[in-house]
Parts: sequence; C-alpha cells; structure tokens
Amino acid sequence: VRLARIAAWAFPALAVAGVATAFLQHRRHFGLPASTAITTNAIMIVSLLVWVRPGVLIALPVATVLAAALTATLLTGRVIASAGRPRQANRLLTGAMSRAYAQALAASTGIYLLPYITRALATQVGPGALAVVNVGTKLIELPNGTLLSALTLGMFPHIAADFAEGVSEQAIHRARRGAQALAGLSVAAALLLALPAPLWAH
Repeated sequence: VRLARIAAWAFPALAVAGVATAFLQHRRHFGLPASTAITTNAIMIVSLLVWVRPGVLIALPVATVLAAALTATLLTGRVIASAGRPRQANRLLTGAMSRAYAQALAASTGIYLLPYITRALATQVGPGALAVVNVGTKLIELPNGTLLSALTLGMFPHIAADFAEGVSEQAIHRARRGAQALAGLSVAAALLLALPAPLWAH
C-alpha cells in the first residue's frame, strides 16, 4: 500500500505527458514522444539494477514518479516551443490543454483506484468475495477485449483514410462514435454477465 501511494504521485505528470503527446503528434512531432518511452524505461532499469534489493522496493515507485515528471517536463517544453509566441503558448496551456489534462487525470486516477475500491468492498462481504471479484473481472474483460479488437480493426482504416484526405473532423467523429459504441457494448456485456449471477449462486 505504501509503494502504491508513492507511485500515485506519478498520475498528474502522466496526465500532462499524455495530453502533450497527443498535441505533439497532432502537430506531426513524433520524435520526442517516442523517445521519452526509452528514457522512462532506462530510468526504471537503472533503479532496478542499482537500488532495488529484496525487501527494499522503495526505489521503484520513486523512479516511476521521477520518470513521469521528467517525461512531462520534456513534452511540455516541446509543446511550448512549438506554439511559437509566449502569448499563444499561454493560451494553449490554459485553454484546451487544461481541460484535456483534467479529463486525462480523472481517467487515469479512476482506472488506478477502481481495483483497490472493488477489493476493499469485497473484503467487507465475506469469504470468497475476492475470488468472485477476480473471476468476474476476467469474465468481463474477455468480451470487452473482443469488442475492442473488432471495433478498432473496423474503424482504424477509415480514420486513417480521413486524416490522409485532410478531413480530420470526420475522423474525430468516427473515433467518438466508436468510443461510445464500445462503452455501450461493454456495459451491456457486463450486465448480461452480472444479472444471472444470483441464479448461478443457487
């Protein structure tokens, strides 16, 4: 739990890095976003080789936070440089990117906290509840993964063609509709698996 609390400090930086990466890729700057993954992996490998020992794992979450902070700093600096004038950079960082940052932070934090919340609730139910949660999670992930694969295989060629033809608005519309369809189908699949659960218990 202590290590998880330390690693959680990386989420604000990861949200910044995610938004900055999307912006840079939209501006056709691919080099730095790709190279930051190498930097992050190098920091993690060095921490594992130098500081991590049996029973002493504190360096791993600390390295995670440092790597996330470094990545966010490098990418944000590149975003500011690509914006050109300081006024444009300030408008960019306090406008659309700030809203995207809030959304990315909420999403990443929710994904991280959901398993902990679910398991904490399961421990209050009784013996075997954790096993039920784990099995149920895997059962839901199977149809979700299948739906995601099918939708992405069907959508990505059309989205790529739209971007190649310069109709980015249509590509964004397709992606939004696909995300909505995936969310709806995922909820439906989860309900179909969850509703018969009382019958299985008997």
